[in-house]
Formats: sequence, structure tokens, C-alpha cells
Amino acid sequence: MEVPVASPSIPADGAKKGQAVASRRVVEQHIRLENDHDLEGVLRTFGDSARYDDEAWGEHYKGGNEVRLFYEQLLKALPTWKSRYSAAMSQTTPFSLKS
Repeated sequence: MEVPVASPSIPADGAKKGQAVASRRVVEQHIRLENDHDLEGVLRTFGDSARYDDEAWGEHYKGGNEVRLFYEQLLKALPTWKSRYSAAMSQTTPFSLKS
């Protein structure tokens, strides 16, 4: 069973097309940094108002400290973990970036 990981994406047409492309680039960069286990790089992709919603477990991490703790625990518990979310999926899979 597949669990959605985020809310609907920014529409990829009209006036928001450029924003959608830029957002997808951030998502793709974020995934690369996750797969490299680059904690500082991952945290930079969250910007000033970090928040991570783990919908599968009903957990919500608000603020840089909580998001950092989430990733520290994840990377420690699963040292060989890699995201299966790919750049190709970012073209079709919903995601959200909130500022």
C-alpha cells in the first residue's frame, strides 16, 4: 500500500510554471542530500521555517531543532537508508513546499 507523503503540488501550468520548476529542483536537491546523508545540506533545504510531516506515523516536527532531531535519529537508525523518491517522480508525484 502506498502512503501519500505530501499535499498536492503546485500546478505546473500558467503563471506558476516557473515556481513549480524551481520547487521541484529544491525537492530533487533535498532527495540527493538525504541519500548522501548530508544532514546540514538537508536542513538547509527547509529554509527558515522548517517543518517535517511524517504522515505515515502521524508525527509532525516543527522548527529546525525538531526537524534536525528527526533526521539525526533516522540517519543513525538506518545508516544505509536511501530515498526511493527519484527526480523522475518529482515530475508526477505530489509534494508541497511551504514558505
